[in-house]
Amino acid sequence: MAGRKTARRAAGPSGDAFVALLGSSNATMLRAIDTARRAAASDATVLLVGETGTGKRAIAAAMHAWSPRRAVPLVAVGPAALPEELLRLDPRGGTLLLEEVGELPADVQAQLMRRLGHAGDGLDARIIATTAHDLEGDVEAGRFRKDLFFHLSVVTIRVPSLRDRMEDLRALSDGIVARLAERHHRHGLQLAPDAHEALARYDWPGNVRELENTLERAVVLAQGDAITAQDLGERVTTRRPPRTTAPAPVLDGCSLHDLERRQIEHVIASAPTLGEAATQLGIDPSTLYRKRKRLRLD
Repeated sequence: MAGRKTARRAAGPSGDAFVALLGSSNATMLRAIDTARRAAASDATVLLVGETGTGKRAIAAAMHAWSPRRAVPLVAVGPAALPEELLRLDPRGGTLLLEEVGELPADVQAQLMRRLGHAGDGLDARIIATTAHDLEGDVEAGRFRKDLFFHLSVVTIRVPSLRDRMEDLRALSDGIVARLAERHHRHGLQLAPDAHEALARYDWPGNVRELENTLERAVVLAQGDAITAQDLGERVTTRRPPRTTAPAPVLDGCSLHDLERRQIEHVIASAPTLGEAATQLGIDPSTLYRKRKRLRLD
């Protein structure tokens, strides 16, 4: 029912659940899938780390489908629903997917740790957690419980962003279009060459989820038997203006703190988005956000 914060059964072992896994040739993604497949046979807790929209839920669903628990439902709980669900959750031998655990406030972290760690009141379930946060950094900063982090991260799997696996884009796009065309009764609909080119030029800050939403719109609105670049919408097809490169920071014997500040200022000034700035710095967006706060760069 709309507006209620309830646990839900996540996507099953086919269809939407495998969107992020289609046609992968990227080494990082293949390594993530291989680790997930090997870990699926165990009951070890797994932490899936990656940006929003990268397919963490899809990998969790795949792990459940590969596991001995596949005959029992996979139950997904988001951070908003978790507080009221903690006491009544009963996956009954299935898989419990705790989504975006980095968003949990301190009191809910404590409740969750008690529920997971109490031998007599533990959950009869395999636990998979997801996060877009740098949880190790949050632990160091005191924002996330160390014991809960270690409990959830027996196996940690890092899921790459779509911009870091662009070699998968064509196969991924074609697979999504084929599935959506069947769903919307547009059988035979395909991506035209100019559409593939436009998709490859875009940096996909929303990752696979944004790609699927973009392609679904195109499938619904496209005329004829091919999706053209024009069908993808202005957000994807509008070329970005050339970047203006800020002057490189001067290394003049200043402190490490000042060097970090200068480098972050330089990259933020040069990058078109904070997400791309984080990529250039080799950190995730949540870490960059915290560094901006700490260095007072807002």
